[in-house]
Amino acid sequence: MKTRVWRIKIIGGVKSIGNITNLFFILAIALPAFACLWDRDTLRDVESGLPGIKELMAGKFERHSDFYYKWRIEQSDNAITADPKILSAYDDLAVAHEKLGEHDSAIEVMFRKEKIMLGQYTTAANLGTFYLHKGDLNHGIEYIEKALLINPNAHFGREEYQLKLAKFTKWSKESPALFKDENFMFFNLDNDLSLGRHRVYSGDVIKALGLKQNLIEGISGIIRFGSKSPELYFVLGELLAARGERHVAFAAYQYALENGHPRAAYIKECMKQVQRLIEEDNESDRWDVKLIKRERAEGDAWVKAYQNFEDGLIREGKNPDNADNMKPFYAKYGPATLISPALDIRSKFEEFIGMRINSLQFKARIVVGIFFLVIGLLALLIVKRILKKSRRKNLEQ
Repeated sequence: MKTRVWRIKIIGGVKSIGNITNLFFILAIALPAFACLWDRDTLRDVESGLPGIKELMAGKFERHSDFYYKWRIEQSDNAITADPKILSAYDDLAVAHEKLGEHDSAIEVMFRKEKIMLGQYTTAANLGTFYLHKGDLNHGIEYIEKALLINPNAHFGREEYQLKLAKFTKWSKESPALFKDENFMFFNLDNDLSLGRHRVYSGDVIKALGLKQNLIEGISGIIRFGSKSPELYFVLGELLAARGERHVAFAAYQYALENGHPRAAYIKECMKQVQRLIEEDNESDRWDVKLIKRERAEGDAWVKAYQNFEDGLIREGKNPDNADNMKPFYAKYGPATLISPALDIRSKFEEFIGMRINSLQFKARIVVGIFFLVIGLLALLIVKRILKKSRRKNLEQ
């Protein structure tokens, strides 16, 4: 068996290839990637935490409809008219425009806010994201860098990775082959594709790669707020597979393929490897490819019900942002957690006992345990017979 090798490739410079076809391809898959918006939903997630990885891959988390964002525009406009100094109302208004694809309107709102108070982190973060979505990488990078100077640890640390992805996209415009040979974090796993073969818990995989511990959370945060970047899903799949979280790794790889990642052949090999390891470890009785479809269907149905409920409240003149108004929904449909069978039960058990369930060592211990159990039962029977004879003897006397 090959020894696992971890390495990081350092890119000293990027040379232009001039492949126009690849350039348009890169822009097409990269521009929808940047989703680090800041509004009232972000504050809610900061307080309550991000969705779990399984829920994120299934799409089962709170998302609003276009109808809701049109309502939010009206509400935010009214709030600003009543008091132009309510800065959070500008963020809500701008993000609502952005969610509806109105990039220029979103940018204009942020500059209105900037005139009221300079140097706000949320202003810079939103402007950076709006420009990136518009396709203006230079201004996008400029404002994300400003946001990081103001508050480097906000937003689950995801601005840092948004910036890396933006710069990677910019470099890829000059060298389109970069997208096919590297990932935006510039790390690489062993070439034999034995992803997830050796479990490393507690973030040791991230540490071994020389990366920050908040990387998975940062990527998850970008995806949670609307990114469909195949590059983000690809990197997430690599890291999850290396940590032994094969089910969600397979789902992340699948999203990367569906969204058009250029390294399709490599990703398919990774998916085959992950599936093979699941079967080798006797996890296939709990998992198959169809389970991912069922989880996605569960997520889609839950989100549809969530949006219908919110839209219904708006039509009734009620505020869907009021937690009390949403209680009947959660009472009926439950929280945003997957109902599907959890696939990490075996993993948790393995972690608890410190060995593979199908290992020879474990099987040997089971045999030894059964042997001593039988010996114990025989001993009890012998003692019982001795006590019975003793009682009879006493009675006879």
